[in-house]
Amino acid sequence: LISDLYQQHDRGKIMGKLESIGGMGRMAGVLAGGLFYDRMGTAFAGWGFYQGILFFISAGAMFLSVFPMFMVPEGGINKQHSPAATPKDPDYSSGIFMMFIAAMTLIHFGRNSVAVTMAQYLILDPGPHLSSLVLSHVVNLRSAGIVLAGLVTGLLLNMTGKRMLLAAGSLAAIVSLLILGVADSMTWICTSSFLMGVSEVLILAASYELASSYIPPSRRARLFSIFNATLFLSWGTAGTLIAGPITDFMIYLGKTQAHAYKISFLAASIITAAGFGLLFLLFSMEKKEQAPF
Repeated sequence: LISDLYQQHDRGKIMGKLESIGGMGRMAGVLAGGLFYDRMGTAFAGWGFYQGILFFISAGAMFLSVFPMFMVPEGGINKQHSPAATPKDPDYSSGIFMMFIAAMTLIHFGRNSVAVTMAQYLILDPGPHLSSLVLSHVVNLRSAGIVLAGLVTGLLLNMTGKRMLLAAGSLAAIVSLLILGVADSMTWICTSSFLMGVSEVLILAASYELASSYIPPSRRARLFSIFNATLFLSWGTAGTLIAGPITDFMIYLGKTQAHAYKISFLAASIITAAGFGLLFLLFSMEKKEQAPF
């Protein structure tokens, strides 16, 4: 949809702004979850789910989000004059695109494999043992990273380019997972959460703009579905295939629960680093192909 509405050089900036707005909504949602999970500490754990309040809040937010979509113009902002409405097909290379998809699969599966298990680790006792309210603050630091990074994504794209920004976002994701895997202090946990938010926006905005430059308009439906699958499949599948089994296996070997979770975070950083390495190889190949003889 963004590819149809906006010109190529604006797409990354728009993605950043949308992520920033989404980060604000995420902060509100997480705060509501922290407050109503146990009714601000006056009820039993899980009270908000038992009473259904948290489900009503999330359902209401999703219902309201539908209405702005009715105001989105079909076929672009200006059908007659917008370059986005009649784009010229870029050169398409299936080899380059599939290598890009492989890199993004590793990056997304690595960084998102801990999406569920991170919260489980942070409430462990012995371990960080955070209350639901403190946990919501830690998660909101990630949201703050999303909001702040989203506001400057357009500027960063203009300064560094989409390839450099994607590499920087991937590196930030690797560092955040490494911190989570080796550090114990609350300061470092908060730093890791903030970096996760920053890296999320940089990766999504830069990778989307890069994908739109690889994919010709005539193949958008099929190829963008493949590109989007690398992200959306990573939310559930990555935890099931990577973080969960590694944590369980480490506990089976006799490791403490906290140590087992940390090993899974380190494994996630290695997978993300493999995607970063593949990106580096891809960009090197592109640079060689563009170099004059």
